[in-house]
Amino acid sequence: MKAWLSDHDSQSNTLQDSLHPILKSMTHVQGGFNIFRRYRLSNIDKSDCPEALRHFWSGHAPRHVSERYIKLMNDRKYRLDWAERLGTGFQIPGSVGLPGLLRVVPRIA
Repeated sequence: MKAWLSDHDSQSNTLQDSLHPILKSMTHVQGGFNIFRRYRLSNIDKSDCPEALRHFWSGHAPRHVSERYIKLMNDRKYRLDWAERLGTGFQIPGSVGLPGLLRVVPRIA
């Protein structure tokens, strides 16, 4: 028997034990971790964010050799300024991150 979990097993457990019950309690469509990337990219697409930065934040490889020469991605302040402008695309409840106000979701068999 393995004493450790593979990345896939760990991800499956997290989906089963945490994310899926939370999505179900919110009556949201069940999905994997890619729902976060899809949401983020949809939110960025609605903005006037520069295309090079959109592509960089998508996590995909450069589409063209010229993208290796764009040094904007090395400019952390530039990226942080845009991240601040774009925001999260939703309101974060004030209770998030405060001690004693954790959301408990019962395990669903």
